[in-house]
Amino acid sequence: MDTKAIESQVNGQNTAQGFDQFGSDSIGWNAKLEDVPEDQSHSLYRLLPEGDYDFTIEDVNYGRTKTGNNMVTVKLIIKVPGENDVHVDDRLIFTVKAQWKLVSFFKSIGLFEEAQTSGMNWDHVPDRSGRLTLKHRVYNEKTYNQVAKYLFTTTPAVTKPNQQPATVEW
Repeated sequence: MDTKAIESQVNGQNTAQGFDQFGSDSIGWNAKLEDVPEDQSHSLYRLLPEGDYDFTIEDVNYGRTKTGNNMVTVKLIIKVPGENDVHVDDRLIFTVKAQWKLVSFFKSIGLFEEAQTSGMNWDHVPDRSGRLTLKHRVYNEKTYNQVAKYLFTTTPAVTKPNQQPATVEW
């Protein structure tokens, strides 16, 4: 198919959401390909070291578990300084035994009081930020990132009221 035919087919269509992670350095429809190695530092789902990370929620998808329980899958973006973002999906199950994770999730993103008084409003969740502890999970001989828990502070940060800012002399 020639370029004009492709362009006429594409123009006027809604552009697909969620492809920003592939970058904006577009190549032509008929461009010659260069053999480039896969770069793990650019992979959206690369394995991170276990530890604590800041995250932002990209999206929420509703579903059910195999046993029929309500569930949401939150799509998290973990910012890694000096590298591309890493995406981690976490499934939050709506059962009494798993309610602790829902509570810590909503506390982490600052919506617990709202969820406690008005119910969980998932429309308020995208673009919220929080902190989590990441661990590794092995499944079918492959290792994945997995949210171990969501972190939240129970007390405000301590500040010293009379602390003077540091000065630097040149």
